[in-house]
Amino acid sequence: MKKETQIIAIHLGVQVLYSTFFLIFFYFQGIEEEFFKVYAWMGFMVTQAMFMIGHGITMAILASNQPKDKPEYAQAHWLSLGFVFLLGGSICFAAPEVFVDRFY
Repeated sequence: MKKETQIIAIHLGVQVLYSTFFLIFFYFQGIEEEFFKVYAWMGFMVTQAMFMIGHGITMAILASNQPKDKPEYAQAHWLSLGFVFLLGGSICFAAPEVFVDRFY
């Protein structure tokens, strides 16, 4: 596996891991009434967004601090930044709709 592919795979793997952890945590969170489940899933969306921002800042720092003789590593970090925001944003808005019957 090429180093660029490994960089992208690591960033996407980290994204999937913390998204899965938050999905499990917020799925079992709160009272079982539908009204309180909505707030739990809103908490999921906010937490997911905060971790995506932190992960994005980390990737931007890694991309900007790559050696000049390896520009493909910086490109892999920038590409994975886009993938992480696309995947994370999709999970952020799709997961509550999948796990809750009515999302207000």
